[in-house]
Amino acid sequence: MSSNLENLGFLAADVRKLLDAIRGGLIADMKTEQVQILEGFETAYNAALSAFTQQKGEALNQFNQERAEAFAAADSQLQQRRAAVDAVLADLHGHAYQRALYFDGHLHTKLSLGIQADQLDNTISEWVKVPSGLNGIGDESYLSEYDNLTVLHLKRAHILPGGYPDHVTDHSITRFQFVVANTVASSAQINTEIQRRGLVVGNVGGWDFATKTAEINVLKIAELHPSQTLFVRLVNTPYVDGTEAQEITAFGGVCSFSVDKVINYPRVSN
Repeated sequence: MSSNLENLGFLAADVRKLLDAIRGGLIADMKTEQVQILEGFETAYNAALSAFTQQKGEALNQFNQERAEAFAAADSQLQQRRAAVDAVLADLHGHAYQRALYFDGHLHTKLSLGIQADQLDNTISEWVKVPSGLNGIGDESYLSEYDNLTVLHLKRAHILPGGYPDHVTDHSITRFQFVVANTVASSAQINTEIQRRGLVVGNVGGWDFATKTAEINVLKIAELHPSQTLFVRLVNTPYVDGTEAQEITAFGGVCSFSVDKVINYPRVSN
């Protein structure tokens, strides 16, 4: 009996100690520790959430930027292709608008043209109007400015060198040059306009008798009446290496040409 009473006494003493400890702040310490743990967890959570949000924002910004750049590049390519297609369609459509000079197709030679050597260079002739034989019907027009496509259609532009077979006496070959210019222009005025604009006038002619086409320049001399027609001059060039071009009226072999028409495309640029 006395032993049980002693145990009860010890138990009661322990209970009092526990209560004293509780009252002394053990529970408060546990609560504080728990709060600190929770705060640490919350801080770590918020830091992780902030880092994730930042990474997500950066990734989203990068995605939006790359998407915008891709759309811009695609749009640029689309506009370029659309412009290319529009240019092709405009070119095709532009060929429907024409201004023409028509000729009778007669064969012309040095003799029939009555050419004279240029006063400053006797290896070329003065510019002369190409005879049309149409009595002024269709051989004059008001063509567009010079930066538009103009095509000469020849039924023939035949040239053969002189002095065959040894080319000792005549070692030149005559070729043709054509321009459209003001109908009342002189040869000197045409040369001045060509020089002023720095134009290169191409040579036309070949040994065969086939039809030919050539792009030619249109001259619009401001101080002259704007009506325009086709002009030609003949040019001698050396046929034999190591020689020089000879005087145009007496040398250069045999040459002849026949004009069908000149077509100007006012909506097609060169």
